[in-house]
Amino acid sequence: MKRIFTILLILELIPCLFAGLNKVSDKLNAKGYSPEIDKAAKELLKKTASSQPEKSGNGNPVKAIDKVFKVKFNNELERDIVKMLEILEVQYPAMYRKLPADTRIKILRSVGKGFNAGIRIVEKKPKADKKAVPKGAEKSEIKPAVTISRNRLSYFRIDDFSAAELKTLTKECQEISRLKNAPVGAILDLRDCEGGEWLAAVNALGLFCSPEKKLIKELNPECKQFIKVPCAVLIGKNTSGAGEIFAFLMAKARQGLLIGAPTTGEPFPLKRVEMNSKYDLLIPQIPEELGMIPASPVQPAIKIKAYPQISYTDLKKVDEERIDNCLSRAVDLLISYSSIEHK
Repeated sequence: MKRIFTILLILELIPCLFAGLNKVSDKLNAKGYSPEIDKAAKELLKKTASSQPEKSGNGNPVKAIDKVFKVKFNNELERDIVKMLEILEVQYPAMYRKLPADTRIKILRSVGKGFNAGIRIVEKKPKADKKAVPKGAEKSEIKPAVTISRNRLSYFRIDDFSAAELKTLTKECQEISRLKNAPVGAILDLRDCEGGEWLAAVNALGLFCSPEKKLIKELNPECKQFIKVPCAVLIGKNTSGAGEIFAFLMAKARQGLLIGAPTTGEPFPLKRVEMNSKYDLLIPQIPEELGMIPASPVQPAIKIKAYPQISYTDLKKVDEERIDNCLSRAVDLLISYSSIEHK
């Protein structure tokens, strides 16, 4: 991070340091000078340069990231950057103001991106939007599991990881495991899963993953591995939150093949931390147990157009009409694998 940020800063500041000081005042507006961006940049740098994050409370970004990722930042570089900007601002104001507004915001965002933890710099939210319903907050209707492809495959459509969904999913997996002619594969469709509870997603993992393969110890003793057949997990751009957590853990445990398109890249809820300027920080709230999950899109092993997604009521037609390419690919792979296994 230090090298990347230092190189970026040097590249951006060199033209300003060597530029002439004459006629600067006439060009300030043309170059987009913005005190608000400038103030935000220094504020963020000071936050990251704090040498005593443990005294600043739970809302401190550095403390949160240190705790989750076990990263100990060397604050010397950040303090030097802040000091350099302050020296230029006080002693060489004309030179300092030559730094264009777009470069200032680039530096500001580079600091946040340098943590590699999903921190984002955004403009302040209008007050009227503060009552908006968060993404994934609305509960989705629970859709029962069905069998497709002539009853050879189990299909689970999970649009929300909730306690109720987990309870239904556990019961369905138990019933499927008792079938005399059990399906030879399972498809978990998360392409429209926009959120839910991370705890429910982690517990659901136990239904499809053996204890020795799980990365996180299950918290619900009822969530035992009932599905012991190959699994395909369908993901897409609408997959976010708990859906991303489940997909990542299934792939990491090598218990499910991810098919579709990259996910949203927001597995954790974002907390808005206000700064004094017109910009705010969005900081992922990452549970300690999930520190190994990156705040970035989950990538499928097999990339294919994830949408359109077949209607739940039309699932029985998946073999005849093949209107859902992503689902059809999963069906073909699981059936082919089963045929090879039983030869």
